[in-house]
Amino acid sequence: MLPAAGSTPSSTPPPDAAILRAMDLLRCHEDAFLRALDTEVLACEPADDGHHVALADSILFPGGGGQPDDRGTIGDAQVIGVAERDGRVWYVTDRAVPTGPTRVEVDWARRFDYMQQHTAQHLLTALALRHFKLPTLAFHLNPERSDVVLDAPRLDAATIDALEARANEAIREAHPVQPRLIDPAELDTEGVRRRRLPPGHEGALRVVEIEGIDLNTCGGTHVSNTAQLQMIRLIGVDFQRGEARLHYLAGGRVLAAEREARARTEVLNRLLSGGPESHVESVERLLDQARADKQSQRALVAEIAGLLGAQLASGAATAALHREGADLAFLGAVAQAARAARSEQLVLLTAAPAGSAEGVFLLAGPPERVTACGPAVAEALAGRGGGRGDRYQGKATRLDRRDVAFARLA
Repeated sequence: MLPAAGSTPSSTPPPDAAILRAMDLLRCHEDAFLRALDTEVLACEPADDGHHVALADSILFPGGGGQPDDRGTIGDAQVIGVAERDGRVWYVTDRAVPTGPTRVEVDWARRFDYMQQHTAQHLLTALALRHFKLPTLAFHLNPERSDVVLDAPRLDAATIDALEARANEAIREAHPVQPRLIDPAELDTEGVRRRRLPPGHEGALRVVEIEGIDLNTCGGTHVSNTAQLQMIRLIGVDFQRGEARLHYLAGGRVLAAEREARARTEVLNRLLSGGPESHVESVERLLDQARADKQSQRALVAEIAGLLGAQLASGAATAALHREGADLAFLGAVAQAARAARSEQLVLLTAAPAGSAEGVFLLAGPPERVTACGPAVAEALAGRGGGRGDRYQGKATRLDRRDVAFARLA
């Protein structure tokens, strides 16, 4: 077997270990729950992304099979990534590591999280195929939520709920989960769920078995019993190109999501002055009120714009109006009202946030006068604009020069 934790690997490993190393299996593949290992640094080389470190053996999963690589420490150095070259795994560290004996420790919280998500994926994939005839086309183990992509153009709520129920039943049944090696000739007789083998592959394959449920080729790290998954929640589905991407949470992520939901519920209880059972009704009532208020606001704005337009029309042949907090839509309504009352009038309308010289402008009037004066107004206001017919509008950065712009209308 591989050297025990705390020992230094010999230069000539025993036959069993040689077979494992020939297949690129590390201690993390043999014991996913080992959090620290005394091993040996074989080489450390500077690189563009830090330093590349080769180990005699490692508990740091190097990535592959859809599972991200581990983080942890090699001595005092932080492991920030993994590189592969010359057929060897190199751990990327933030500093140099001396060759010789060292201690490797894994970021256990991160590792165990991915162990839960990965085993949950195996479970969901197996149950979706067995009970619902839905093959998995792909899966993604992501930092926040993971997913399995099923060969299904549609997936109704009843099927999703049934799959979730099956998965949590399997968790309660506490099925053992363990990796083992298998001869490729036994793949069919053992009923191994698998992808195509790499070209030219020789030697035994590593498989992960969920007892009584699934046997699958896999190089990742997993929990040792489905009970350690705690719970699986299916949280949504997206459909694209005849496939269903089913998002899920497992284990600690379910607990974290529940804590976040509880915190949001407490805030909503306070804001809506009621418990969760009344949230929907309260929000619907607020939305109805908001729609009614918006309609009233539109009516009032239209009325104000009409009054301002009529007031402008009753004045000089060339007039101006500045309105703080207004927008182009409001200025357009004012211009429309003024033009309706006095079509020969030329009006310059501007608007900006309170205390700001940046905003919008609109020139409205007889088309020939608008065409002649529009560019000059934009230049005076240090802005840019355009238009056709009886309107010329745009953005301005010097609305404090409104008097200069107005003078250009003479």
